[in-house]
Amino acid sequence: LDHYYQRYKEGEAFSDLLSDMARFYRMHCGSMMVNVEQISDYSQMKKHIVLRLLNYEKNKELLTDAPYIMWHDLAITFRWLAHQDEVGIASALITHRECHLWNITVPELYEVALNNTERLFPWECHDMIELLKKMDGAPLAEELCELSCKMYVLTNEQRVNGAGVVLYQGVLSQVAKRLHGSFYLFPSSIHEMLLVPEQEGQSVSYFKSMVKEANETTVSQGEVLSENIYYYDVEKERVLML
Repeated sequence: LDHYYQRYKEGEAFSDLLSDMARFYRMHCGSMMVNVEQISDYSQMKKHIVLRLLNYEKNKELLTDAPYIMWHDLAITFRWLAHQDEVGIASALITHRECHLWNITVPELYEVALNNTERLFPWECHDMIELLKKMDGAPLAEELCELSCKMYVLTNEQRVNGAGVVLYQGVLSQVAKRLHGSFYLFPSSIHEMLLVPEQEGQSVSYFKSMVKEANETTVSQGEVLSENIYYYDVEKERVLML
């Protein structure tokens, strides 16, 4: 809805925006039919459950009615995938109601969601410069390109909600081998993490200021992930929040 809000801020009549929304809905609703009866059947729904990383502080109210697991300052949330095609995906947040209906615990939900997400949204890691030749840059790309070091984009093949690939089994250790050591993770948005190999003389405070500025000026508010940065320690095989 961001582009509708932008048009509203620029002075477009609210009634015209509502008409546009309704027209868009009528054009596409037929291609996204959901079998409501299927939702109560966990054996059917189990293969459609996926996870997503969200900013915890910005979603506190939403999360009061939903199961989640904390990952540093972020929340791992769970969704059921209703539709997926070349245009994008449609999913719905899983609430405590569904957990009660399916008689499933949060740890069980996490295990199922992680396996499904790895299967449905395979991870990929690209050299930043090579990726920018193929697509629009990630929000932090311009600032990071000024640094005298290699940069990488970690996301999924669909490049939607791709920040969650940091949770995939063994992904960060594989990336560390490619980068030949420990590295920093920048939460560019909910769609990707940007990676910078560790080098002498790097300033964590400068990195944080870059992320903060990008969140305030470039990233859509609904897609802000965090203002903190993270560090993958290759020897300890763990992620630290800095």
